[in-house]
Amino acid sequence: MPALLSFCLALSSIGKRHEMTAKEYLEYVRSLDTRLRIKELEITQLRNDICSIQALDYSRDKITGGSPIDISGKIVRLDELIRKANEDWDRLIDEREKAKRLIAAIESEKQREVLTRRYISNERWEAIAFSMGISWPSTHRLHHRALKNFQKLGGVLK
Repeated sequence: MPALLSFCLALSSIGKRHEMTAKEYLEYVRSLDTRLRIKELEITQLRNDICSIQALDYSRDKITGGSPIDISGKIVRLDELIRKANEDWDRLIDEREKAKRLIAAIESEKQREVLTRRYISNERWEAIAFSMGISWPSTHRLHHRALKNFQKLGGVLK
């Protein structure tokens, strides 16, 4: 029996690599959908923040003792946060696309379908079984075989 290859995920926050099984990798990919929605909300909020920054009204009386507010610094900071959020968004999309390509490389159409429905489309097991016209236990057996075949493709990720 050939040795199964491991998936690697670079943990950028601590600069280490973590060996993952096929299931761990696919669960990570499945979580990307939620993370992408959070990034989308973050970007929207940051854009709203930029739009809500108000300029100083120099027509009003001057109040002494305070320091003037420089909105250009706030706009630059918010613009930087948007840029970083967009970069994160792009990385998450790239990772999901990589998983799609690996799933597409699996020979069995049913195995591809179960992995795509579960990890790319985020479907529940009951919905997968129903839509594929098979029982829940059969879905899990098919999933198990699909994970084994996906694991064999793991070297592509390194």
